[in-house]
Amino acid sequence: MRCSKAQKALSAIINIHGPCYLRLSREPATVLTNEYSDFKIGKATILREGHDVLIIACGLMVQEALKAAKILEEQKVDAVVMNMHTIKPLDKEALLKYAQKCKAVVTCEEHSIYGGLGSAVCEALSLSKIPIKVLGIRDEFGESGNQKNYLQNSD
Repeated sequence: MRCSKAQKALSAIINIHGPCYLRLSREPATVLTNEYSDFKIGKATILREGHDVLIIACGLMVQEALKAAKILEEQKVDAVVMNMHTIKPLDKEALLKYAQKCKAVVTCEEHSIYGGLGSAVCEALSLSKIPIKVLGIRDEFGESGNQKNYLQNSD
């Protein structure tokens, strides 16, 4: 049986007493989990091990990160893919562990680069000397449209 992270997140949120924010996409996403996949708020999931670069993604960008890791593998670059499905609280323990074993960190999100995953990762790694590249939506008026076309035309 396939069980999405959204279903697992909703089940976890029901048990929290206090405000929560669950961001969903209107576009269908590849289901990368099943009923046995681990999910805990505040704990990242490692989807691919590596040692050269740490790619951290959330939401729809997780499947894109896995595709990027395959392309990098063809170029002899071994990428870790981390699904940081919870931004607050951020899994700093996993982030530091994997960032320290890699040469660089890349975050990718379909959200503003300010106040989202990229910002949280930069704050957590601010005292390290690890190079970080944040990929996401620039601080400009948002656009709406077909996700596939939008992702192909972004930088």
